[in-house]
Amino acid sequence: MQLVNRAKALMAQGKTDSAIPLLEKAIQVDQRNGEAFFNLARAWRSKGSRQKAIQFAQKSEILFQGDSTKLKQAYLLQADLYKEMGNVAKSDSYRQKASKLK
Repeated sequence: MQLVNRAKALMAQGKTDSAIPLLEKAIQVDQRNGEAFFNLARAWRSKGSRQKAIQFAQKSEILFQGDSTKLKQAYLLQADLYKEMGNVAKSDSYRQKASKLK
């Protein structure tokens, strides 16, 4: 989690290019780190690489199954990504999933 926290701090400073390698390392250390996958999705989204962002967001969705708050965040991120990609149906589907969670 230290790597994820450092990466989040870098992203908050607009240093996404420096955050991505830290998040990738966090995933290498722990392939079940949903936070790392989620933040990697956010990082790639900020760089305009929506397809990569979707892939990482989907992995975080799988890993967040036991945590409804984090799962909702993953659903909303995917909804936004699909909307940005012009796929309104998928965006609406993810928003609907998110609305069912607390």
